[in-house]
Amino acid sequence: MFVFGDNVWRKEKAWPLQRATPTKWYVTSGGHANTSAGDGVLDTLPPRGAAVDTFTYHPADPTPFLIDSRELETSLNEDFTALNASRRDALVFTSKALTTPVEVTGPLSATLYAATDAKDTDWNVMRARFRKGFDKVVPLMPNAVERYHLDLWFTSRVFMPGHTLRVWISSALFPKYDRNLNTGGDNERGTTFVTAHQRLLHDAAHPSHITLPVVPRSGSTAVVTDFGIANARARAASSGSSSIGIGRPSGSHSVKTSACRSTPHTGCRASNSAARALQDCMIVRQSKVSTAMGVNQIRRGTAPRSRRVVCAPPRRRKYLGNSTPRQNCPRAVRCD
Repeated sequence: MFVFGDNVWRKEKAWPLQRATPTKWYVTSGGHANTSAGDGVLDTLPPRGAAVDTFTYHPADPTPFLIDSRELETSLNEDFTALNASRRDALVFTSKALTTPVEVTGPLSATLYAATDAKDTDWNVMRARFRKGFDKVVPLMPNAVERYHLDLWFTSRVFMPGHTLRVWISSALFPKYDRNLNTGGDNERGTTFVTAHQRLLHDAAHPSHITLPVVPRSGSTAVVTDFGIANARARAASSGSSSIGIGRPSGSHSVKTSACRSTPHTGCRASNSAARALQDCMIVRQSKVSTAMGVNQIRRGTAPRSRRVVCAPPRRRKYLGNSTPRQNCPRAVRCD
């Protein structure tokens, strides 16, 4: 799997990771969590502020989603800063700046306690009528508090010191997901809609929260390959950005790293804590070949004028792509 933040490929023996600890992060506020200028807080301590936050959802002006739903690539515009600051139809909860790295790897979920005056509505793209399962429709009772469990899929990301965690709760992500017209009828063919007045509860009896699988940072074994080492080294040498946007390595450039020495038989030494436990250490040096294209070309053994250095324990040599004839592979050098 690829670990964003560390920017490395890592092998694991099981999924989900057995050493991951489900950690609850609670949403709380003084009752005014609308926009990032509000008082919404994300904390591992149970809620202790106001009991409820409110917002109004208008199907005629649904909360937007930035990325074109036809795009499945990373490195797109995932900066919701402007929306967080301007949309009052969403609640924003932000943690304090982290003081140590926090790795989140595995399935994520959210538990919300909420109410609406509409016959149906959405909570972060969960359709309320299907809160008991997709095999049955359960109508809402207006203003009745309901518990919603949201499957947020999975990720693997390391949040660095200085980063903050943010939860954004709304009733639409349009046009990626169809808007809910709040009528309880056909959202695809309906021509009428109603405005919904939403309430999110976060008191002791209704502790709305997200659950993150937090992985200990010490004692981890990993295998870092190809551009992951170079990116990890580049990140360690950088000034340290607080951005947590997800993106893939891109651009035409020369990839270099000092994590392992490339001189044959002079040793293979990792220079950062994450790489010390590596069983294998592979480096790709390549000029004027984009990162995305380079990996594919190396797998096919067609990378133009590229040199691949493989550092491994004695009597062990590793190649990418077992089907590639050895004579066509980029030159490999074993470091003992």
